[in-house]
Amino acid sequence: MKYTKFRKKENNFSLNLNFYMSNKKIRGKKKLIKNLNKWVEKNTKLNFEYLEKEKRDYLKLNFSPFYNLLQNRIPPLWYQRLLIKSLYSIYQSWYKKLSENNKIFYLKLWIMETNIMNSQLVVAIDEKVDFYKNVFEETPIRKKSSLNILLNKFPFLDTMFIMPLLHINSANNLLDELTTRELRKIERNLIKVINEKNESLTYIYTLDTVLLCSL
Repeated sequence: MKYTKFRKKENNFSLNLNFYMSNKKIRGKKKLIKNLNKWVEKNTKLNFEYLEKEKRDYLKLNFSPFYNLLQNRIPPLWYQRLLIKSLYSIYQSWYKKLSENNKIFYLKLWIMETNIMNSQLVVAIDEKVDFYKNVFEETPIRKKSSLNILLNKFPFLDTMFIMPLLHINSANNLLDELTTRELRKIERNLIKVINEKNESLTYIYTLDTVLLCSL
């Protein structure tokens, strides 16, 4: 798969701003900020011992009150900014640590367009550097102005390379084992169908659009 780097003035895709909106009033701002600061402090230092053993690691925004395994809530814009800025701060710390080892590494921010609470920081080294190579597909070209909108929301990402890609998943031809809801999701987001050597079919479909950010 070809990866194309996008700079601020070169990109032309549109960002769905629906995920910036929230109609619910969120109480306890001070508590949210305090808990987020604790989370940043806990994860700022890269667990290099674990990384050397497993060769890859990730950090997700899997904490309350907005993250849920069944359905995430959409945070208000001010909190989204804090979340992404926190991930970016941790990214910088991990980047500095990895750069000291003079080894090739994979370190990227995955900012999800539709569901920002699925955003995460992903790292891999050694033989796992290409582990995520087939997780994404290139997204169709869209409007240039949208990247400027994104950077207005998260201006601290201005120094990064940003690639808009499709986060993909796959399902084999045993579709009778899937629920009606799962089948509709595959049909609605289907990209392509692959004929396998064993005469089975693999359905490739999108999960979300991801903004892949790196230094």
